[in-house]
Amino acid sequence: MQFHERVRKHLKDNGISQRWLANKTGLNPQTLWRWVQGQRKMPVEAAIKISKALNLPIIEEEDN
Repeated sequence: MQFHERVRKHLKDNGISQRWLANKTGLNPQTLWRWVQGQRKMPVEAAIKISKALNLPIIEEEDN
C-alpha cells in the first residue's frame, strides 16, 4: 500500500479530518487533499510532516 493510501486509511480509521492534518502540518488543505487522493505526487518534505503528525511511518514494514 502506498503512503498516500495509508494516510487516507489512517485518517478514516481514527476519525481525523484532513483539515486537522493540514492545520497540524501547515500544509495547504486543497493540496493535501490532492496528495491523499493520489491525484498529485506528494513531495518528500510533505510526507515527512504528515508522517510525524500522524506517527505513521513513510515506508511500510514488511511482514516476515
